[in-house]
Amino acid sequence: MKQTTTRILTLLTICAVCCAALLSCTYGDPVKKPWDDATYTQDTALGEGEITFYFTVNVEEHHVTFTVSTNETNLRRALQALSLIAGDESEYGLYVKTVNGITADYDTDGAWWALYEGDEMSMVGVDGITVSPDGRYSFTYTKG
Repeated sequence: MKQTTTRILTLLTICAVCCAALLSCTYGDPVKKPWDDATYTQDTALGEGEITFYFTVNVEEHHVTFTVSTNETNLRRALQALSLIAGDESEYGLYVKTVNGITADYDTDGAWWALYEGDEMSMVGVDGITVSPDGRYSFTYTKG
């Protein structure tokens, strides 16, 4: 009888430990998604100036569009003035790593920012784009 009680208590203890382990997996820290770091999560108007253009940030199923007003004619300068992009200088210009507070780190997980003018992927970097009134520009978070 004593042996049966000991076995039952041992089994109950093992079950309790297994349940606790499963719960910690299920209800532990959620996996952080890139959009969790976004500075702006809703369409927003930013800046002041004579030129108005549209800038969209695409991350997975999330999108936010900025109506940007500026006197800057260069896309890099216009977006940096509003703290919408940041990155590292390279021999080709700014290597954009952060857009709207979201960092894409190719060295860590193969993520990078693809730049578009209208619906076409840009053939030049953000330094090489002259903004046009009512122009549409975007960065898309890309992996792989």
